[in-house]
Amino acid sequence: MPQHSTLCKVPVEILESVALEVAVADVTSSATRLTSLLRSCKHINSVLSFGRSNHLYARILRCKFDLTAPNRRIGSHILENEILAQQLRKYCINLQHIRRGDIFSPHILEIFWTSYLMLLDNNGKNMYHLDRVGLHDFVDRFVRTRVYESRWQNNGWPAENATNALALWILWMTTTEGELFRLSSNVPHSLFLHRKTAR
Repeated sequence: MPQHSTLCKVPVEILESVALEVAVADVTSSATRLTSLLRSCKHINSVLSFGRSNHLYARILRCKFDLTAPNRRIGSHILENEILAQQLRKYCINLQHIRRGDIFSPHILEIFWTSYLMLLDNNGKNMYHLDRVGLHDFVDRFVRTRVYESRWQNNGWPAENATNALALWILWMTTTEGELFRLSSNVPHSLFLHRKTAR
């Protein structure tokens, strides 16, 4: 069907630039602002949809999340637009899961794996987003509620599995020195001399 809106007659390259500005107006905000633009009409939704405009979503990822560490560790091939667009989608879905706060989610292992990798790659932006959706409180509730749920089959010890291991690593990586000192005033300061704080 013919499009009568002036905006629909704008070249795709210009629309992508507009969409990028909408999505990254605040670098530390979520990418959900783009949703309103995508819902404005079928034409814009079509030309800017995920999978059809990988270049746009790759640019959003570069603006909002940290890529320096994975690029250095894995190589420049990760900078391909399709891979970066998929990574943005994975990050956004993960942040939504954490925000919901369901520690009994069937996706809990994937949530922890993605969060752990985001923390490993953190140069400031990743941690901001994870903090904003409450990762520390989320994993703290999981550890206090679910880590020992299989203790009857393990002589009173937590099950040795990836989910529990990741939960404990994430809890450690998101706990500040100040929080540790508040938990125990007897923790020797020397324990922190070689620790890289996640925040």
